[in-house]
Amino acid sequence: MNKKGIFIIVSLLIIICGINCFFYKDTYFMYMKSNYKERKIKVGYYSYYPYYYKDKKGNVHGYYHELLDTLCSNLNIDYEYVDVNINTAIEMLENEEIDILMGLYNIPNKNSKLIYSDNHIQFDKRYIYIYGDINEVRYGNLNYLNGKKFTYAAGDIKSEWLIQLLKYYGINVKPVKVKTKDECIKLLDLKEVDALSSNRINQGLEAYKETMKYYIGAVYIVGNEKSKDVIKYFDFFLNNSFTNNKVDKLRFIYNKYFRKGIIFRDIILITLSIVTIVGIIYMVIYPFIKKIIIKQRVTKNMKAGNFLLYYQPIVDPFKNIEVGFEGLLRLKDKNNKILTPFTFIKDIEKGDMFYELTLWILEKAICDYKIISNYENYKNKNFYISINLSFRELENTEFINKAIKLAKDYNIKKGSI
Repeated sequence: MNKKGIFIIVSLLIIICGINCFFYKDTYFMYMKSNYKERKIKVGYYSYYPYYYKDKKGNVHGYYHELLDTLCSNLNIDYEYVDVNINTAIEMLENEEIDILMGLYNIPNKNSKLIYSDNHIQFDKRYIYIYGDINEVRYGNLNYLNGKKFTYAAGDIKSEWLIQLLKYYGINVKPVKVKTKDECIKLLDLKEVDALSSNRINQGLEAYKETMKYYIGAVYIVGNEKSKDVIKYFDFFLNNSFTNNKVDKLRFIYNKYFRKGIIFRDIILITLSIVTIVGIIYMVIYPFIKKIIIKQRVTKNMKAGNFLLYYQPIVDPFKNIEVGFEGLLRLKDKNNKILTPFTFIKDIEKGDMFYELTLWILEKAICDYKIISNYENYKNKNFYISINLSFRELENTEFINKAIKLAKDYNIKKGSI
């Protein structure tokens, strides 16, 4: 093989490699979709509003459900729910009785068989407030809670979930359940309990100087050895959805449950954008396009001879003779019907065609003047033809110059037009 052939082959290989690198993600994604056509996974379901909940008909809803459904549908993975209890859910996952659990905190455990997604699916802005000497309690030390009284309000599912999760990892707190969040803060103020959990900093907790706050952080999709490839592919999809700037379906799902104000803002922005675009189209683009269409139509009628000048006699009442004619513009439509300016003059104005049309009228009047002056039955050879002009044309230097040139080119006598 000669050098030229080798060069061509090497060049083609480089191009193919470049294309493969460029489209790697899409190719890899398509591979994943085809690889999971018949795959079915078991997902642990637990009641945890608004993440997981069922309606009266028993249908599952919530942020985790919509997120899972989107991930699985994009990867052609079928799934079914298995009802689990939070006390045994992680053990079921480790024993491969279920394949996936949505929304676990990643608490390090060397003996754990769990596989966490790299991408978190929710950044839970909850805090644990602990009573105690801040100098003695290391920030973020969950082991401090072992044996301590932990208060929470009735219906606070997140706190219940946290208590069970801590228990699984050997951190046994003493739950103290009360009716309201205010009662929780009051118990902490009275030092009757040691800790509480809150999803936001409120005035009562801010005023409590001896409180240490602990940021719970992110939650993840969790699998096991059997489902580690599913976690891998979920990660791939999440990484390419959450790390870019486009507003995709996953972002919409998140905003739907946790940032409704963002959705409302986006709706307002989109509405304003649409109104603005429609306004621009209506006020600028549409008139511009309409003007072009009118110009084309008027020009076409001029070239086709559809515009006509009808001449109305101008009579001297003292001598009772015709001294001239007024040229009146008319338009012949496709049915040869003669139309008056009332039907077309507005279009000419909107199309800004007075300049071109007036020059056409002037030239037509000059030509017709010579024809009329040759009529044998018309005795007055000193007649004139008048045409109508607007001040816009009279103030237009270019128009005046062209009118003068027409007069010179046709050699018309003074006062004839």
